[in-house]
This record gives sequence, C-alpha cells and structure tokens, in this order.
Amino acid sequence: MPAKKQIEKAEEVASALGEDISEKFKDALTSANDWKDTAQSYIKDHPATALAGAFLLGVLIAKVARHA
Repeated sequence: MPAKKQIEKAEEVASALGEDISEKFKDALTSANDWKDTAQSYIKDHPATALAGAFLLGVLIAKVARHA
C-alpha cells in the first residue's frame, strides 16, 4: 500500500475516532448536568435530609481516612 493511501486511511480513522470521542464527551456532559439538576432539586425539596446525608458521608470519609 502506498504511503499516500496509508496517510489517507490514518486520517479517516483519526477523524472517525475524534467524532466518536466528541459524541461520548457530549453524552457524558449531558448525564453530569442531569445528575447535577436532580441533586439540586432534591436538596431544595429535602434540605434536612440532604444535610444529614452530607454529615454522615463526612463522618464515613473521616473514619476511612483515619484508618488508612
């Protein structure tokens, strides 16, 4: 296979990979934004529960960090 064809093939593959990665990044960003919106809504609707959960998570992380 001539070098020119190999270069063209490599460019096609790189372009396709770039498009795929770009699409996956957009999907991941959309999912992250959806999760953030859901979390914000929950916190607004249940502030005491969210605060208690955050406190307990902090206690758990502190215990794990202390024993590590």
